[in-house]
Formats: sequence, structure tokens, C-alpha cells
Amino acid sequence: MTQFGPVIEALEFIKEDPIILKKVKEKADHVITLLKESAQDPEFTIDKVLRELEELDSSEIPSYDRTQLWDIISLLESSTA
Repeated sequence: MTQFGPVIEALEFIKEDPIILKKVKEKADHVITLLKESAQDPEFTIDKVLRELEELDSSEIPSYDRTQLWDIISLLESSTA
């Protein structure tokens, strides 16, 4: 499993969760693709993924979905440490 394995697993869980909004699932799918196709520079990939996740308008996302995204962001940030 790659260094992004736990992040990809969490994103896969979001994609399968029936409660999560469709646009969040679509963003999760896109981010998984970015992580799987990551080049040699993991920091660049993490920055790109964080920007993608920040594009979601948090005012339109239910708190449950936001919490799931925050958990993923925490996983991403801890993978750079």
C-alpha cells in the first residue's frame, strides 16, 4: 500500500456511504485518482489534493460530511510529517 493508503481507504468509505452528498462523493473520487496517479513529489500531490477539497463550499455541506472531510485532511497533513 502506498503512503496515501489510509487516505484512499477513507475516501473509498466516503464514496460508499449513502448519507454523503453526491458532490462530495464525486470530489472524493477525483481526489482518489489524483492520489493514485501521484508523481514522485508527494508534497505537491498533497497540496493539490488539499486545494481540491477546499473547493467544496462548506456552507452547503452537512456537518457529518464536513467531519469526514476534516478527518481526511488530517490524514493528509500527518502523512507529510
